[in-house]
Amino acid sequence: MDNNLPKTIIKCPHCGYEYTLEELFLASDILGKPRDLVRDPLGKILYCGWEEDSEPEYKTKYICDHCNKIFNAELKITAVATKEDEAVDFTNLTTSLF
Repeated sequence: MDNNLPKTIIKCPHCGYEYTLEELFLASDILGKPRDLVRDPLGKILYCGWEEDSEPEYKTKYICDHCNKIFNAELKITAVATKEDEAVDFTNLTTSLF
């Protein structure tokens, strides 16, 4: 697979014409502008308000540039957090011997 191809491709369900994620969604629409973020003492998010007219939007309607038919696109976002390799994590002042 060519490394220059986008990681996320959205296809028109009618004709198969392909779009990049950035063609159908603006980053500011996906992320929104959070405010009034409330966490408990352990860091768990209890509440998140959004600035007016800036809630994240994960759905859009689009008219295909190729076949001129309307289709819906919906994002399903996942994120994974992993620990940094101990050899390059300089925030930890101790190290394991084994």
